[in-house]
Amino acid sequence: MPPYQRAQVQGLCDLLQASPKFMVAIFGPRQTGKTTIVQQALERAKIPGRLLPIDSLEQPPLRYAADAGSSPALISPPGTTEWLVRHWRAARVEAEHTGRGFVLALDEIQKLPRWSETVKGLWDADRASDSPLRVVLLGSAPLLMQAGLNAILLS
Repeated sequence: MPPYQRAQVQGLCDLLQASPKFMVAIFGPRQTGKTTIVQQALERAKIPGRLLPIDSLEQPPLRYAADAGSSPALISPPGTTEWLVRHWRAARVEAEHTGRGFVLALDEIQKLPRWSETVKGLWDADRASDSPLRVVLLGSAPLLMQAGLNAILLS
């Protein structure tokens, strides 16, 4: 019997296969299936991607869909702005080299200090260069996520 597929998986797949005009933000209470939806969508999508858990220092990034590239060296400690920038830039390079784009999913983004300013700057640079990098933000602290999202939308 195949594993249960959440209803939102196909919608996320459709967004990931479209041109990366917008970031996708998925947030809600803990243990409601946000990470599972992204994992299932990345497995089903026809483009490579990586899920980076911000809150788990021991867990390596999860790779999907023929992601043969190497993970960037972790010179900066996980969960820091420098760590995020290093992984984002590596994902950007992978997106350019695949010819099909790349998905970078950041799980528990609200646990990263100053995440909204960093993500906005990186995303704006990607849009200016027409990068094929797609970004999914996941978070479980709605007030922190909403504050960060407002900063991105209002800036």
